[in-house]
Formats: sequence, C-alpha cells, structure tokens
Amino acid sequence: MVFALNKNRIASCFLRSLSTYDQAAEVQNLLADRLMHLLGDVPDNMFATVLEIGCCTGTLTEKLCAERPVQKLHCNDLVPEFEEPLRKRLSTQQTIQFLPCFGDIEAQTLPSNLSLVISGATFQWLSDLPLFLQRLGRELPQGAYLAF
Repeated sequence: MVFALNKNRIASCFLRSLSTYDQAAEVQNLLADRLMHLLGDVPDNMFATVLEIGCCTGTLTEKLCAERPVQKLHCNDLVPEFEEPLRKRLSTQQTIQFLPCFGDIEAQTLPSNLSLVISGATFQWLSDLPLFLQRLGRELPQGAYLAF
C-alpha cells in the first residue's frame, strides 16, 4: 500500500522537537531496549557493517554501539540536522567508522555489503513499505539480518 506522505512536513516536525526529543522519546527508548534484547542471539560478525534507518538523535545507535561490536555504521534519518547530536552521542566510539547518509531512505542508494539493517521506529514513515522491504530483500547479501 502506498501512502502520500509529506516528508518535508514530517522532517520539519521532528526538527522542531530536536531540543526535547531525548527527554520525550520514552516509547522509542523502550523499543530500542526491546530490539537490542531481540538481537541477543545474532552472531557478532553480523554487526560488521550496519545501516540504521531513522537514527534520529541516536538512542538506538548508542545502545547498539555500546553492546555490540559494530565496525562500520551507516546512519540514516530524514532530518540532516540530527547528525550533530548523533556525532556527539557517538564521540566516545573511536573504533567505529561512522558514515552518515541522511535523507529520504526510499530515494537513496543503499550502502553495499551490509550485514545488518536496523530500525527502531521508522518504517511507519515510509511511503511504500512493501516496495522498500522488497528492495532490501533484493539488495541485502544472503545471510544479512533485518531487525525492526
């Protein structure tokens, strides 16, 4: 099903919440904890090259990097202004190669050789989720994980 979403408006609303997002995002924090728990049995080598879709200010990102051996981390969000708070949040992660790829994920070329695609609370903002999931299925290497 295709939805007509105004992504500029969505981005604008999230941007307005930048200064209070981390304090107000209780549900997103709980979802990040739940997702990290569900990833508990995923082998460490599957965290070599990760794409996080909808990283926002980095709640899930920070937990992922603290708990798993991430090597390359492609971070995506619709709001490019989230890159600065995300970088601050990850400033202690010196061994992780941080690769920002901000913008509409549905319109971007996906990074290659991903071992994991992760997303906490973003897929509801995609215009055509079935098409995007099909695209992930075609472009992800065999054995890669999709966690959302």
